Amino acid sequence: MGMTEDIETLAIKVTRLKTEYEQYFANLKKREPLRLREDVEKIIMRYSNVPLTNTALKFKFSSVVSKYIAYKQHWIRVLREIAEGTYHRKPEGVLVRVREISETPPEKPAADILEGIYRNYIDTKLLCGESTKGISFEKFKKALEKEKQRVMEARGAKDVEIKVSIKDGKAAISLIPRT
Repeated sequence: MGMTEDIETLAIKVTRLKTEYEQYFANLKKREPLRLREDVEKIIMRYSNVPLTNTALKFKFSSVVSKYIAYKQHWIRVLREIAEGTYHRKPEGVLVRVREISETPPEKPAADILEGIYRNYIDTKLLCGESTKGISFEKFKKALEKEKQRVMEARGAKDVEIKVSIKDGKAAISLIPRT
C-alpha cells in the first residue's frame, strides 16, 4: 500500500475506533478495542517521522492525527471516570457524568489543568517517537509558566490558550493569546 492509501485507511480506522469506543462505553461491546487502537498507532508511528512533500497529504495526516489525539484524551478520561465510579450508565446504555448540579460549574484547579497538558504533551511526544527523558512535570510547568507570561506581556493578553499538536512530525505546544 502507498502512503496515500495508508492515510485514507488511517482516517477510516480512527472513525471506526471512535464508534467502537462509544459502543464499549455504552455496554454494547464487552471489550475495549485495543487491537484496532494498536493498528492506528502503528500507522501514525510509521508516518510521523516521514517528510511529507504533498501538502494536501500532510494536512490530511495532521488532521487525522489531531482528531485521534483528541479522541484518545476523551477515552482515557472516560475510562478513568468509569474506574473511579464517577461515570454511570443509564439503563438504556447511555453514559452520563455524575456531578452535583449548581449554579456555577466547578473550576478545575490550575495544577490539574497543567497536569493534563503535560500528560497530553508526553503522549504526543511518544506518539511521534520522541524521547521524553528529562521532561519532569516541574520543569515543564516552570517553562510553560515563563512562556505564558512572555506571550501575555508581548501581546497584552489577559490569558493564553495552550494547545498541544504535531508539527513536522514532532510534538509542539502553541500558546494562543486571549483578551
